[in-house]
Amino acid sequence: MNPRNRGLLILAPALLAATVATGHANAPATAAPALDPPGTTMIRLSELPGGLEFGCSAGFGGRDRSGMQLVVTARHCGPERRSIPAYLGDSHLPDGWLVPSTVLAGNLDYSVVRLRPGRAVRSDPLAGPPAVGSTVCKTGRMSGTTCGPVLAVTPTAIIARVKVVWGDSGSPLRDAKGRIIAITSRADSARMPADQRRAFQQFVGSMTGISRTVAALFVRADAIVADLRSTVGFRANL
Repeated sequence: MNPRNRGLLILAPALLAATVATGHANAPATAAPALDPPGTTMIRLSELPGGLEFGCSAGFGGRDRSGMQLVVTARHCGPERRSIPAYLGDSHLPDGWLVPSTVLAGNLDYSVVRLRPGRAVRSDPLAGPPAVGSTVCKTGRMSGTTCGPVLAVTPTAIIARVKVVWGDSGSPLRDAKGRIIAITSRADSARMPADQRRAFQQFVGSMTGISRTVAALFVRADAIVADLRSTVGFRANL
């Protein structure tokens, strides 16, 4: 735990519009980094007044063309146009820095943290989306592993009836073979009531299990990788 007793703030931006082995600082760049697991590893971004912080989940890790370690999470977890410190798990010191979204080519809900030497996040094999009706499973640091059917697939997203809660944003979605096919973005507003209060109540009911699981939107991993390959020469940590 952070010695300053940081609280953890899980944001629900604009309700559902955007609902949802330690290395050393002086380790050489050539040192083999310890790999943190995707999904269950927390990413904390942007220290806030009073010791509060944003917290999301790690999606998958990789390297840029220079060999620097990267980790993918959801874009709405932090500010878009400036670099801020990022912490993995309960680290006391920054493990890396958020890459400003202006560096990235696409307009998808994902962001990238460039990690310091000695830190890295593992990636399971990546794959394209499965067929509609297939069962997929998300592993997030807050709600663990939850599964459900694919409802729709678009060029950049997978819609699935899978339980997600605040803090799961950025976590990986896997197919039946365990391959990462997407990261968690938010509840699918297109399938929610138009009234924001009712939509929020429905989402809270889904999170707490008192009502039916709402559909969630996941950003496709192949779309993210295509974007990152064109900008930073991304390669996954397999």
